[in-house]
Amino acid sequence: MSTKKLVKKNIKEDQLVTAAVRFSQWSQHHFNHMLIGLVVLVGLVVVLVFTANSRQSAALEAERQLGAALAQYQQDNMDAARTGLQSIIQRYSGRNAALARYYKAEVELKSSNYSQAIADFDAYLKDAGDFPLFLVASKYGRAVAQAGLEDYAGAAESFAELIKEIDESDPRYLDSVYQAGRFFLKAGNVDRAAEYFTVAYEKGTGTLKDQASVELALLGR
Repeated sequence: MSTKKLVKKNIKEDQLVTAAVRFSQWSQHHFNHMLIGLVVLVGLVVVLVFTANSRQSAALEAERQLGAALAQYQQDNMDAARTGLQSIIQRYSGRNAALARYYKAEVELKSSNYSQAIADFDAYLKDAGDFPLFLVASKYGRAVAQAGLEDYAGAAESFAELIKEIDESDPRYLDSVYQAGRFFLKAGNVDRAAEYFTVAYEKGTGTLKDQASVELALLGR
């Protein structure tokens, strides 16, 4: 074989070797990226599964703690109920935390801690758009707490506003009407008191109607 042909053959072989090496390097490079991507994907799946399981476990634990706190509340053990509910508020979020805020407000109201009750009702009402189960009850309780602080005018206005949000078929409607009249009277606003007592008398039945009738008679209306 001539020297010229040998050189051409070597050059061709060198090119093939170089191409093979480059392909090998390219393959190895992309394989490493694929391997890294696969590891990241697997890791992400593990994190998502772990997070989902953790959230489920946390929700179950929050519900268990909420049940225990409410049991204390039903037994009139206000200190234990307050401690349990506060722990839920601090540790959890979402529905269980919102319910804990509402029930803690009820605990404070029942314990005559009116300022704290208002603060807790306000905290619940802030998120009530997402968890509206106790929306009306919270506004009612907050108005009662205002009255407890002898803010009779504020309590009366709160009940007057609440009436606008309650359907007349709801038993709380006429009760709120009567309470509005009662606290307007305590605040010295006789005309507005008479206005709400009149509604309670005209639409009410039974004991509430009788009470409204007595109030109107005392006011000379």
